Amino acid sequence: TTVTVTFAAGGCTLPSGITATGAISLSATVATGTATVDVSFDALRIGTYSIAGTASLSTRNGTSYTVMLDLVSEGRMIAGDLTVSATLTALTISGDLLVLRSGGSTAYVLGIEGLTWNRGDCYPSAGSLTIGTGAAMQTVTFSSATASTGEVTIAFGRATFNETLPAYGDCPAP
Repeated sequence: TTVTVTFAAGGCTLPSGITATGAISLSATVATGTATVDVSFDALRIGTYSIAGTASLSTRNGTSYTVMLDLVSEGRMIAGDLTVSATLTALTISGDLLVLRSGGSTAYVLGIEGLTWNRGDCYPSAGSLTIGTGAAMQTVTFSSATASTGEVTIAFGRATFNETLPAYGDCPAP
């Protein structure tokens, strides 16, 4: 089954007031016990953000998903594979993404290891993100305290220090 949504040539104003243009297609298949949804973005623009390329999400059990991305957004290519496990109370993500700036001048690796976000928490409560290129890699580690305080540990080279993530909305809780 495939569904394609093509926004009118002049754009479509969403209930939020943001204009959407371009197209998005979703194709769902089930084969040998695996359900797969393939998403194709064709010059999709939501407000000022653009996205083109493909994403694929597959699962055998409805709680553990393989996500494959090959996207271009705002002059950056984003490609890689992620494993996402979801329960009613938490989401855990692991995998690697490559982010390449337009023109191929700079590539960054984003490594995600066991990043766990519990429902209702401001920030992740476990796992780490490693980002950078070559010797300039930084690792941000989340702990159970991070979930409510925003405090993380950052390792850069031989240096390790604590930092508080920026507030957003009501997070971190006052």
